[in-house]
Amino acid sequence: MASASARFTKRRLFGLLHRVNLGLRTPVHAARCRGGDQAMDESKHASNHTSNHTSNHTSNHTSNQDCIFCQVVRGAAPCHTIWEDAHHVAFLSIYPYTPGFAVLVTRAHHPSNLSELDPVIVERLTDAAGEVRRMLDRTFRDVGRTGCDMDGFGVDHAHVKFFVTHGMATAE
Repeated sequence: MASASARFTKRRLFGLLHRVNLGLRTPVHAARCRGGDQAMDESKHASNHTSNHTSNHTSNHTSNQDCIFCQVVRGAAPCHTIWEDAHHVAFLSIYPYTPGFAVLVTRAHHPSNLSELDPVIVERLTDAAGEVRRMLDRTFRDVGRTGCDMDGFGVDHAHVKFFVTHGMATAE
């Protein structure tokens, strides 16, 4: 069971999905959240965009200044957070494949190659992915299940991608 800080309401998730899917984001949001190869202009939006999860990213976590996911965790890149705990942050993708497409990242910078990770980190990431997947499944009526992908390509930071499969729910 997720802790109180790890739970988000359906209403909040629907609100975030509505804003993201309607395109209510600035071009800078798009550039910042697109992927790891975009340069970040910290001064442009630092005062305009804050994140509710920056206080949990403490000095005992390692960070890579150029990593887009580390920037999201630090609050330097804006995101629509949908779930978090002491070790992870999940947020909606700025360019979703489907409504609800989300990414779960570790707060500390770890390589995306699972074979290089401590088994404890992989276990925590897998448990957190289960929490996020169940939350996404419960949020949408038409979702049969949500697929998870831990491929590690694109951004070299331990993460899980969530593909919400709409239109696959069975009639009850």
